[in-house]
Amino acid sequence: MKKLKALKALPLAYSTFLQGMIFSGFSRYLLLAKRLRIKLKRLKADYSMKIQ
Repeated sequence: MKKLKALKALPLAYSTFLQGMIFSGFSRYLLLAKRLRIKLKRLKADYSMKIQ
C-alpha cells in the first residue's frame, strides 16, 4: 500500500519540479533578453554618436 502511494506521489512531484524548472528558465531568459536590449540600445547610441 505504501509503495502505491509513493508511485502516485511521484508524478505530482515530477510535474511540480518540471514546472519550477520551466519557470526559472523562462525568468532567466527574460532577464537575459532585457540585458541584451539595454546593451543594444547603448551600442546604437555610441554608434550614432560616432557617425555624427
